[in-house]
Amino acid sequence: MENSIIDFDLSGLRGFYKSNATARHILESLAARTNNWKMSTVSSLFSYFKLTGVDISRQEIVSAFREFERFKCGKFVIGKIRGNRNFQSRFLWDFPLAKVGRLALNKKTGLR
Repeated sequence: MENSIIDFDLSGLRGFYKSNATARHILESLAARTNNWKMSTVSSLFSYFKLTGVDISRQEIVSAFREFERFKCGKFVIGKIRGNRNFQSRFLWDFPLAKVGRLALNKKTGLR
C-alpha cells in the first residue's frame, strides 16, 4: 500500500539533504530526471555516480536508501542476486522519484 503525502516526512528529507553529501547527490540526480521510475537500484546509482566522477560507495547508497525509507518515501529491498534488476538491492518509490528529489531541493512540483 502506498503512503499518502500526509505520511511523507518532508522536513526530515530536507534536513537529510542538507546534512548528508550522499543524499545531496542522489536527490539532486533524481530532481533532474524527467522520467518517474518506480524503482532505483543500488547498482544503477553506483554506476551513474562512477561515470560522473562522484565518489560514492554502494554502502553509502544503501544507507541513504534506508533513510529514505525512514522518511516514508518508499521501501528499501535487499537484493539476492546480481544482474537481474528485479532481484538487486533497490528502492521502491511510493511517490514519483523526480518529484521526491524536487521536494527535497525545495523546487516547485505538482505533488499534492
